[in-house]
Amino acid sequence: MLSSDEIDSCIKTLEKICRLNPKEQLSIVENKPNFFHALKTSYASMETARGIKPESKGFKEMKQVVPEIAEKKMEFTVPSNEKTPMYRPAMLPPDEEERMNVVRSLEILDSEEEAYVNNILWLATYLCGTEMGAMSVVDSNRQFFKSAMGLGCRETCRDAAFCSHAILQPNKLMIVENALEDERFRQNPLVTGPPYIRYYAGIPLRIDGQAVGTLCVISAKSMKMTDAQKVALKSLGTACENHIKHCRVSRDLAKAYRVTKMNERHLKMAKEDADALAESRMKFLGVMAHELRTPVNAVHGYAQLIEGRLHNLSESDAECIDSIIYGSNVLANTVNSVLDYLKLDSGKVVSDLTTCNICRMMRSTAALLSTMAKKKDIRFDISIDSTFHENVMVDQLKIIQIVNNLVCNSIKFTPKGKKVSLVIKRISSDEPLKLPSDTVIEGEPNYNSGHTNMKHDYILIQVKDQGRGIAQNRLDQIFEPFRQENRTINRMYGGTGLGLAIVKGNVEVMGGRIYIKSEVNQGSTFSALVPYILSDHKEKKKIKKKLALPSGYQLIIAEDDHLSQKLMKRFLAWAGLDCTICKNGKELVDSVDKIMRGGDLTPIIITDIQMPEMGGIEAMERLRKMQGKDKFNIAALTASPEDFQHYDFDVVLAKPINFDKLTDVLFDMFENISKSRRGENSKSPAPTSTT
Repeated sequence: MLSSDEIDSCIKTLEKICRLNPKEQLSIVENKPNFFHALKTSYASMETARGIKPESKGFKEMKQVVPEIAEKKMEFTVPSNEKTPMYRPAMLPPDEEERMNVVRSLEILDSEEEAYVNNILWLATYLCGTEMGAMSVVDSNRQFFKSAMGLGCRETCRDAAFCSHAILQPNKLMIVENALEDERFRQNPLVTGPPYIRYYAGIPLRIDGQAVGTLCVISAKSMKMTDAQKVALKSLGTACENHIKHCRVSRDLAKAYRVTKMNERHLKMAKEDADALAESRMKFLGVMAHELRTPVNAVHGYAQLIEGRLHNLSESDAECIDSIIYGSNVLANTVNSVLDYLKLDSGKVVSDLTTCNICRMMRSTAALLSTMAKKKDIRFDISIDSTFHENVMVDQLKIIQIVNNLVCNSIKFTPKGKKVSLVIKRISSDEPLKLPSDTVIEGEPNYNSGHTNMKHDYILIQVKDQGRGIAQNRLDQIFEPFRQENRTINRMYGGTGLGLAIVKGNVEVMGGRIYIKSEVNQGSTFSALVPYILSDHKEKKKIKKKLALPSGYQLIIAEDDHLSQKLMKRFLAWAGLDCTICKNGKELVDSVDKIMRGGDLTPIIITDIQMPEMGGIEAMERLRKMQGKDKFNIAALTASPEDFQHYDFDVVLAKPINFDKLTDVLFDMFENISKSRRGENSKSPAPTSTT
């Protein structure tokens, strides 16, 4: 009969062997094969071992093995990542996948300790009277300690974790007063070995409805928890939950801030790219205007000169000249339409207000359009409101372009024998009109005319036709660039598809609105409403001007295109003026320098902007430095006059050249020189755009 001490010695040895992992147990079995049978049949647990009879075969075998193991002083440890058969791991929660998604979203695993959490844990252990505690997060195969006190580690395996059991009841405080008396934990390696847990109390931490971990207090001695301690631990658990949520919000805000800053950088880069693209496009426009408008200007200009000089042409010759003029007009209009739209699209076009008489301007415009309608045998009715103020400030060119494009569009789509009407009406109001937010509106405007003494005035341009009409589902497309109602339109009627896009762009620049009403096979009505303001200045009356170059002055033209040189020289010769031609800015500067050294003549200069070797801007800047007391008269020629208003030119002339405008500019220059010689007050003309 074995003594009680011998039985206890055997039992302790068995306990150590049973805690080994299978590989280590197999090693013992290979060395002591007979012992394996005794281990499986008689000594699976402490209770079984205490019931062994001394005469049993298994007991005798164990008695032989135990002293040998004891003599070798074998020490057994339980690896943290191995399951052992002597304690019961917690079941997985039914919504484990969703719970782990929340855990991962917190980005708390393997994070550094935080003073705030450490303070909460210290307070929890102090109030509950324990020497150990943790704020744990239960991962898929481990528990991670965000904060730990007295445990000596930052994680353990999940199977051995008390917290794995606590999260199974997420709304309840789990209390284990004595782990040795709880069948779930009495063989737990954290109970039988360091830290020798006996007491555990943990409150689950719930985030987004999922128990992600616990705030727990731990002791190596059995304890009971008071009601006050339960309330305290629950309150501190809530504080932990709020801190975790706050950290997540702060982290999300930080991420959002970083994303916002990154988006800002991307937007900035995109804007820089867009600006670079717009700049390159504008440079391309300048080259395109120079390369296309210049030869078109030459063809059109020569045709005008021939038509004006030769009156006794045969019918066939006159027809040829008409064809040249017509073809050059079509080409010029196509080029101008493309360039005008691209300028509008780039956002560099602004409203250029000048004084004019609306009634007179509209009558002149309508007269030209009437001729076009007559050629197509279309009746053209015109109604111009006589109550317009005599002198108003509007962008004349854009108003004329709107009228031209709308009327030409209606004439193009109106069949022979039908009617197109143009109505120009004044709208006045004491308060600004409440215009719709969209630029293009379906329907017709409905505003009262009002009297002429009201504070806010508008010009209403309305064009009505009896053409083919536009389908309702196509109305939003016709104002898009290079778009027409359908593919057959271009084949039947031609055009670039830019006319209405330019109308929309001009109206937007002037702060107006467009209204459209249309019915298929019945016709369309286009209305443009644009504001205007009153002017204190009177419109200048046009008179026939005779040019005479003042004595002591020499006219110098800088132009690189050969055809344009000849055209300019021919026009000036017919106007009775002699000139010197320079083919670039360098020749211009050298020519002026030579004149100034001679001391007898003063230059009057007209220069192109884009020229080889030296352009017009650099030449102008050098000439301004060369001028003496009297400022040089310098006019610029360019296809984009609105881009050069801020330079120190006296006048900016648009290409293709309008000879009437050129005559006006030269006349004003010569007149100012004459007044200066007579001692009258005169000023050089302020930089203006003339097209």
